[in-house]
Amino acid sequence: MAKLERRKDVREILVTTVDYDLPDEKKEERKYGSNLAITVNISKQGLCLYLFKPVKEGQRIKVFSNLLQGNCSVGTVRWVKMISPDLYKVGLLCNA
Repeated sequence: MAKLERRKDVREILVTTVDYDLPDEKKEERKYGSNLAITVNISKQGLCLYLFKPVKEGQRIKVFSNLLQGNCSVGTVRWVKMISPDLYKVGLLCNA
């Protein structure tokens, strides 16, 4: 049986690498240039991506990419699914 789609907005496939920052972390904990992610899809309200470091629900993420201009450059983590100890699938709600 097909899974019922509950999202309001259509998702578009967008597979690319992006850099990200966790603006709520203490400055000394940040490691600029070391946060790489892979996007999966995007909609008006959110973004799905794979991260190689753990994040928590409710945490803010700032995404850097020329492809996301104005679309979800800052978002809040809605859900996290650990795929392996070094790979996390993350749902981001846009804060636009």
